[in-house]
Amino acid sequence: MGLRTRLLTAGLALGLIGGPGLTAPAGNAAPARQVTVSISITKPVILQGQKTVVRGALKPRKAGAPVALRLKVTGGWKTIQKKRTTSRGTYTFTVAPQKGGVFTYRVTRQPIRGAGQVHSRTVQLTVYRWRNVNDLDITEYDGVTDFDGPAIMDGTTYARSIVLDADATEEDPDEPGFFVVDVHGTCALFETTVGGLDDNTAETQVRAEVTGDDEVLSDETYGVGEVAPLTLDIRGYSEVRVDTVAVEQDVHRGLGVGSPRMLCAS
Repeated sequence: MGLRTRLLTAGLALGLIGGPGLTAPAGNAAPARQVTVSISITKPVILQGQKTVVRGALKPRKAGAPVALRLKVTGGWKTIQKKRTTSRGTYTFTVAPQKGGVFTYRVTRQPIRGAGQVHSRTVQLTVYRWRNVNDLDITEYDGVTDFDGPAIMDGTTYARSIVLDADATEEDPDEPGFFVVDVHGTCALFETTVGGLDDNTAETQVRAEVTGDDEVLSDETYGVGEVAPLTLDIRGYSEVRVDTVAVEQDVHRGLGVGSPRMLCAS
């Protein structure tokens, strides 16, 4: 059975940024050295509950200098941790956001001996969390016989599932069961177990097609009680749609979308 999976990847952000320049003193005194704060993040993409480290150093190196880790919030910056640099002029902050989202950080050398603040550049942290599809924004659907209920396939009961009706009727001979999830481009993976229900009419089949913004990601057919795990890369798509196809009348056929979940930064 065909399925498409791509691993999440992210580049490690590194670099230096200059702080405000200092005016050279008059006369023959040596000019003051420019102070900079470097910053990097060890894991710029994590799952909710995981930890990552924001680290860097002052240049020129200075021990015991006060530094603060700041989070960008609506209207400005919020200080979330404070400490002093080590004997080598370095610092480390450990963060573990308890919700999904994209977080922006910077580190500030606090005012010291009459000198003002010096800011690092910013780094971003993307935090993903697993969410059941039933908790997301399902914008359209039809032919759904069960939302957020059990689906029994191959002798296994899958909780919090979606069941699509694949029976044709005289009124709707070609109308498939389907649902559409608006993921707003913030989700990375779609995981589920797809298959034919155990109580489908013998020797019938159901078809499951998954699309992202009208691009086909998976298209497979399943017999009674036949299942397969599905893991699809949905990064960059604004919506994901799952369809089944109604073909025959006078039979009982249902497509189970077992315990569907998406990995989202929201």
